[in-house]
Amino acid sequence: ASAELIKYTSNSVLAMKISFANLISFYCEKTGANVEMVLDAVGLDKR
Repeated sequence: ASAELIKYTSNSVLAMKISFANLISFYCEKTGANVEMVLDAVGLDKR
């Protein structure tokens, strides 16, 4: 049971990360911000 839950949870977290990155990309396009710079900077926070 644990292995299955780990797999489903990992897949869900990855899907959320992709969706969030797409949302940030949308806002960067609207504001002229550099999406790579924004996502790289956010990725530096290890909390």
